[in-house]
Amino acid sequence: MQYVIDSYKLGSVVWTETDLQCFTNALKYIIWQDRLNPSDNVDGTYKIGLSTSGWKQSDGWMKLTNVLNDKELFDICDAFNKNNINNINKNYPYIQFLANMTKFQSNN
Repeated sequence: MQYVIDSYKLGSVVWTETDLQCFTNALKYIIWQDRLNPSDNVDGTYKIGLSTSGWKQSDGWMKLTNVLNDKELFDICDAFNKNNINNINKNYPYIQFLANMTKFQSNN
């Protein structure tokens, strides 16, 4: 996802805002269909022991919040953070997660 976002920001004609919106919709309605306990995989499934840490969403997928200025996606991420803070802050992506949330808040 980071590659797609960077390519879009650099003006690549390969990835459009519509593509980013499709990825955002996949995140909102498939990956994060359970708003407080999102899946670990793009198809909506889980891997035992990895759920509720947000490790697959914090670097890349969450950045769609900022690229598209998507308040609904921010609210989903914020609710996830509040519900799973004990797992999130024990894992390495905590700083990435926090940075993405803070960047959105500072821009809005």
